[in-house]
Amino acid sequence: IESGVILRTLDQNIVLSTAAGRTMAHMLMVFGTGESDFKTEAVKAGTAYRRRQKKAFHPPFVYCKDIDGKLVFDDQEYICLLDGKQILTAKDIARERIDLYLKERSLRRTARAINEIYGVGQASKVYSRPGLLVSPSGLRNRLHNPVLRGHTSYLRGQEIALHTHPEQRLMTDREFEAIKEVTAVNKKVGGWGAQSQKRHPMSG
Repeated sequence: IESGVILRTLDQNIVLSTAAGRTMAHMLMVFGTGESDFKTEAVKAGTAYRRRQKKAFHPPFVYCKDIDGKLVFDDQEYICLLDGKQILTAKDIARERIDLYLKERSLRRTARAINEIYGVGQASKVYSRPGLLVSPSGLRNRLHNPVLRGHTSYLRGQEIALHTHPEQRLMTDREFEAIKEVTAVNKKVGGWGAQSQKRHPMSG
């Protein structure tokens, strides 16, 4: 309007150069904002209800949801290794990562070993199945995910519902304490387990 351009909506015949047109436009904006707010409240209410029911939203690698929204192991065949024609599930792969880290005690070395086992890397990530390629930071996040210990995480870990699927836990509390200790020490003295500085005494 200030530039001398008169705006007119074609579907509702609202002319913003008139008082009636501007009033109608303001009313439509108020109704639109109200509708958006109502939808936001409905989504938040639904999310809060699912949290109270301790139901999962987005199952991580290894898990899927049952008919009640609870987390259970995904036991479907996930990959077949050419070496020995060994068929593995997502649960087998995730459990192997835990065992490898407890053995290697280094995020970088463990991630490298995992990627070598499955023949994946940055150059081949487009062709590999989701969940196979892992980085040191991604491995750390997965090992510290409370879902693996039988809990359900909400709001990016800000809220945790305890013991939602104790029969479907992949990691014991003792294993998690060992993982947390090694990760903390290695991060403090040398990042992901760098060779340049003294690391965890059990790192080898």
